[in-house]
Amino acid sequence: MSNFMPPILTQLLRSRWFAGAVLAGLALLLYLTVAHLDGKAPGYQEIAVPQSSPLMPVPVSRLAGLFERGPIAILADPAKQESSFHTRHFGPAPAPPPPTTRTFELTYLGFYSAAGATRQVMVRMGDGFFVAPLGERALSNLFVAEATMQELVLTNNTGQTNRLPLNKTKPVEVPIK
Repeated sequence: MSNFMPPILTQLLRSRWFAGAVLAGLALLLYLTVAHLDGKAPGYQEIAVPQSSPLMPVPVSRLAGLFERGPIAILADPAKQESSFHTRHFGPAPAPPPPTTRTFELTYLGFYSAAGATRQVMVRMGDGFFVAPLGERALSNLFVAEATMQELVLTNNTGQTNRLPLNKTKPVEVPIK
C-alpha cells in the first residue's frame, strides 16, 4: 500500500484520530437513523369526492362505426389499390399560381407644358420612356395625379398613391390585367 501512496497520506490513514473521527461520524449517522424510526405515519388527508354523476357523459355513440365488420372501401375494390412500389414523392412539384402583379422600375424625369396644354410628364420605365398628360393613364391602372418639379404622384382606382422623386428609380407594383 505504501508503494502507491505518498507517505503523508499513508500516515494520515493510519493515525488514531482519523479512525476516531470516522467512527464518530458513523455513530452519529446511526443515531440519526434510529432516532427517526418512531413509527408515525405521514400526515396525509383523505379527499372528499362528490357523489354526483358527471354533467356530460362520454360521447361513445360515435365510436360504434369503428368496430363494424364491413369491408374497407379501398381494399374491396382492387382498381382503387395502388402498388406498394409506386410513390408520388418524386413527382414534379405543383405549378405555382400565376402572378397577379408585376413590378416596374420607374424614374421620374420631369415634365413639360406647351401654351394652353396640360403638363406632360416623362417617365423612364426600364429601358424605354413614356409620356403621359396629367389625369391620364400612365401604366395599367396607374394614373398621373400630380407633377411638380420635385416629384410625380401616381394613383390608382382605389386611391393608393406612389410618389416618384425626381431622377430616382423606384419600384412600382402594378396588377396584371
